Amino acid sequence: MARRSNHVEPHGTVAIARHYIKDLVYGATDGIITTFAVVAGVTGGALSHSAVLIVGAANLAADGLSMAVGNFLAIRAHESAREADDLPEEESRHFALPKPFALEIFLARVTRVRVLPQDLLLLASDGQLFLEGFVRFAQQYALREGGVIRHCADDGRLLLSLPERTLAVTQPCVYLGAGSGHFQWMFESLARLWAIEQQDGLANLPLIVQPSLTRWQEELLQLLGYAAERRIEVPADAMLECRELHAASMVSAGHFISPVAIQYLRRSLARRVAPASDAPRRIYLSRQGAASRRLANEAELLPLLARHGFALVHVDAMGAAEQLALFQSAEFILGVEGAALVNLVVAPAHARVGVIVAQGLYQPRHYYISAPIGHDFTYLCAQPVYASNSVLAECDMTLAPEVLLDFLDGCRAA
Repeated sequence: MARRSNHVEPHGTVAIARHYIKDLVYGATDGIITTFAVVAGVTGGALSHSAVLIVGAANLAADGLSMAVGNFLAIRAHESAREADDLPEEESRHFALPKPFALEIFLARVTRVRVLPQDLLLLASDGQLFLEGFVRFAQQYALREGGVIRHCADDGRLLLSLPERTLAVTQPCVYLGAGSGHFQWMFESLARLWAIEQQDGLANLPLIVQPSLTRWQEELLQLLGYAAERRIEVPADAMLECRELHAASMVSAGHFISPVAIQYLRRSLARRVAPASDAPRRIYLSRQGAASRRLANEAELLPLLARHGFALVHVDAMGAAEQLALFQSAEFILGVEGAALVNLVVAPAHARVGVIVAQGLYQPRHYYISAPIGHDFTYLCAQPVYASNSVLAECDMTLAPEVLLDFLDGCRAA
């Protein structure tokens, strides 16, 4: 079996110069200094001008050959060591994969706690606000417009704007969190259910959720067995006071997601949604209907994708179950970084996944979904179109055809 490679050979003068810039600078500096030292030495020995030139040229050639052979042997030794450890060929600037780490998860039983609206923050009876371990990027909550946190002092004290109305909840309930986007809802809210279901009796308790769930959020809850009658919404103008609340910590840190939570969601959703028998096996997820992060040269690349058997898919019109069925059937998945890729959680373990991202502006969240499952995962780095959006992370991008062809050739070999 051929060894997997993440290396991409650069094309073009500028790309080659950038790729080998460290070797060029190192070699040029060494050649100038050593050649100058040799020429200065023989000149001091009162040799003829011809002898000085011959010695200098011989030293320059020998030094260049030594540097080249030394660099080649060093790279080959490094790759041999990686191959012995069953690692792929060294990553290039096109395919840079982050490394996962461990995460501690806990479950808390809290009494007489208030659930605040909008972000569903938890306020204990002693005035302590639950942030660390319960919300993502806690330091940013004081900056959120319209949130209950209006000011954060340097000593950690918070100024809160609390609603006047309080609704009492006397029955035990479960805290789910207020994930807003697709990624947050799937891996910051629904993933907490794994920790809840580890304790007997908690899985049957009602969930505390934010009001006005989207159709996609609603459908996912229905799939997991949480119908409307099993949920308690926090109104926008009131807070809940719960006599007994069971709150699981987040199962993610930054963009890293606990593998056990991913496997929980994978098993739970796969039990309730069957793969689509008539779905294409090679799919390209388009974002042309989105407001940002679109592939600017998509029309140029679509013929290449069609020649390699990829079907163009617009998931924005699909329901949650339809998206999950599509991903369960796919063996080759390519798409621009976006919300639809949360469905990678149910993609087959042998699937080959390519995510198109803007060079220097992407986040590793989708890699952390794929890595615990075992997908053959690749980031395809595109050039951002900065003029397309005032927010850098939302810029459109242009993908070089040769980068796409490298990925497609791998799909052909598979």
